[in-house]
Amino acid sequence: MGNYRGDTGGLFSRRTLKGWLFFILAGSFFLYEFFCRASMGPMENLFRVDLNINVATVGLISSAFYLAYSIMQIPVGLLVDKFGVRRMGGFAITLTAIGCLVFSMSHSVPLAWIGRFIIGIGAAFGYVLMFKIILEWFPHKHLGFMGGMTQILGMIGPLIAGVPLTLALEGTDGNWRLIFYFVVFFGAILAVIFYSIVRDGRAEPTQQIKHEKYNVFQHLKKMVKYKQLWVIAIYVFFAYGSIELLGSLFGMTYLQRIGYSPVDSAAIVAFLWLGLGFGSPIIGVISDRLQKRKIVLLGCSIVGVLASTIFLWVPMDSKFITCILFLGIGIAAGAQSLTFPAVVENITPELEGTSIGFNNMFVLLGASVIQIVGGWLITFFSSPGLNNHTDVVLENSPQVIHGYQMALSLSLIHI
Repeated sequence: MGNYRGDTGGLFSRRTLKGWLFFILAGSFFLYEFFCRASMGPMENLFRVDLNINVATVGLISSAFYLAYSIMQIPVGLLVDKFGVRRMGGFAITLTAIGCLVFSMSHSVPLAWIGRFIIGIGAAFGYVLMFKIILEWFPHKHLGFMGGMTQILGMIGPLIAGVPLTLALEGTDGNWRLIFYFVVFFGAILAVIFYSIVRDGRAEPTQQIKHEKYNVFQHLKKMVKYKQLWVIAIYVFFAYGSIELLGSLFGMTYLQRIGYSPVDSAAIVAFLWLGLGFGSPIIGVISDRLQKRKIVLLGCSIVGVLASTIFLWVPMDSKFITCILFLGIGIAAGAQSLTFPAVVENITPELEGTSIGFNNMFVLLGASVIQIVGGWLITFFSSPGLNNHTDVVLENSPQVIHGYQMALSLSLIHI
């Protein structure tokens, strides 16, 4: 990997203290959009019955978020490079809240899909904003660690979308729409706070391009010539889907199918996000010290494959072991945070935002594909069990459980 740029200074200098404030605010948006992303898991049964649809359709609706998120990543990178973190952050949070409002009011598949798609467009800015703040306000020698720190803040979102959301759904008799109205309100408040406080770190974006014409196609042409960028993107396409498949959509439902209660299922899935959140900065520190990203990435892949295989195909009746396996899968998936420092180390400064967006596009494009295929596999292998969504006996039958196992086995490919 190339040498870091801006290696002077520590993590808690006068400049970085201000950066930490901006980082936490951007992280609040990241956890907010992560909550929206992961909320489909606890709501899957309620949502499916409410709209009278099958699992394949739920997967299609859920994937709208990831489709929008992925196709927006290059435009997001260009927009953040051109207009800066403050303006684009305020816009993105507002748009995400609007998407939540549309989704909460949906009573049909098209409107629900559109709502998730709008949420995905706004959420697409989340990680890019955080990493741009890291690049502008923190020494680059800490890129691996700070990249991992993004996962700690992001982890809070799916944790809230686990046990707390499950309990909220039980307390409101399954009224997921009411809960989303509160989500919309929180987003509106966050948008105002973010725009009022956050500032761009380097020269104003318009000054950066004052003496040159900002040519989008020239910008992209420069970026796609970096071969290492494509190698990293292909890796991350297959590295992250397991987290979204298990943690954001079908993991909780599968755990309930094999006998766990809704609260226990949410608690087990929480270990997935804990592994991702706390494992990412540790993995980042290790890779920063070794200065060998490839070895760390390979090691994490092996851990992820082993943990997923044992969870899905080795018979067991231990909540403790299942939690440990989910923790291992989360830690393994945390390696995807290393791909962003790897990208930055291989490109020039003016392409930072765009290249981060390019890499993040492949992260979520993989998640979009795996959710669509996973939903289809569950329906295919479980039919007719899941076509009659009111029949609890059929939903817990070996046929249906096998359908979930086949779908979740996609996580072996995506690690």
